[in-house]
Amino acid sequence: MFGQNDRMAMGARKALSTLNYKLSTKYCGIDGLPGKDGGIRLVRDSILDASYIYPTHGDRLLQLAIDILDGKSYPKETMLMSAIVTRDNANVLLMQSEETMRQTAYLNQLEQQADKYLQQLDTQRTITILAFGFVILLLIAFVLLYLYHLGKVKRQQEHVASTLWNIAPPSSPEGDTNVSDAKKASLRGGLEGAESEPSVPAFIKHFREAVEARLADSDISVEDLAADMNMSRVQLYRKVKAITGSSPVELLRTARLKRGYQLLLTTDKSVSEVAYQVGFSAPSYFTKCFKEEYGMLPGEARN
Repeated sequence: MFGQNDRMAMGARKALSTLNYKLSTKYCGIDGLPGKDGGIRLVRDSILDASYIYPTHGDRLLQLAIDILDGKSYPKETMLMSAIVTRDNANVLLMQSEETMRQTAYLNQLEQQADKYLQQLDTQRTITILAFGFVILLLIAFVLLYLYHLGKVKRQQEHVASTLWNIAPPSSPEGDTNVSDAKKASLRGGLEGAESEPSVPAFIKHFREAVEARLADSDISVEDLAADMNMSRVQLYRKVKAITGSSPVELLRTARLKRGYQLLLTTDKSVSEVAYQVGFSAPSYFTKCFKEEYGMLPGEARN
C-alpha cells in the first residue's frame, strides 16, 4: 500500500486491519517527518515498512511560480531528489532529524534573544537621543541666558557710559547771541535730567567729579585721577572697567569730546579755543577725535 503521505499510509493500515483477510501487505508513505508521530519513527517501530524523504526546495518552487506568472520561460518538469527510509537507516535518519530539530530550536531561541537585545538597543538608543537632545536644549538655554546676561551687563555699562558725561553746560556770557535761548534751554534741560540719573553708581559719580575738576588740564594722567580718588592706578582701572566697560583714559577722552560738543553749541568760541579748554593740546587732534566720535567736524556740528 503506497500512501501519498505517511498519514494516508497509516489510514490504509488501520482500514485493512479491520478486515479478516490474511494479506501480506507492506505499507509505504511519503514525507518521512521526524517527531512523535512522524514517518521515520513509524518506520523504526515497524508500523510502516518504508517512507520517502525529499527536500522541497520551496524557494526554487516559488521562483518557478513567479516566472510562470511573469510569462518567462521555465522548465516543464522539475525533478525532486528523494531517499527511502527503511528499518536499516531509520535510527540514523531519526537521530539526524532530531539533532536538526534541536539545532533549529536553539537557533530560534537565539533569534528571539537577538530580537530582544535589538529592542533593548533601540530603547537605549531612543533614551540616549532624548537625553542628548535634552542636554543640547540645556546648553542652548545656558548659552542664551549667558548671552542675555552679557547683553544686560553691556547695556548697563553703555547706559552708565552714555549718561556719565552728560555734563550741564556752563553759564554762557550774557553777551552770547550766536546760540538761541530756546536751544540753550533745551540742551540744559536734557543734560541736567541725565545729570540726576539715579542709576549711576556713587563711585562713578565721584570719578566724574574728579575728571570734571581737571578736565582742562591736558597733562592729567590716570595716576593723577587715582591719587585724587585715594586709589592706585590698577584699582581705578579695574573698577571703572568693570562698571562701564571702558578704561579711564577712554572715559576721559569721551568727557573732553562731550564738553567740547557742548561748548560748540552753547558758546561762540572757536574750535581751537574749545580744544584747549577741554584739555586737548592740539586743535588738530581734537578735530580728529571729534570726527571719529560724532562722524562730523566740529564746525559742522556747530552749523
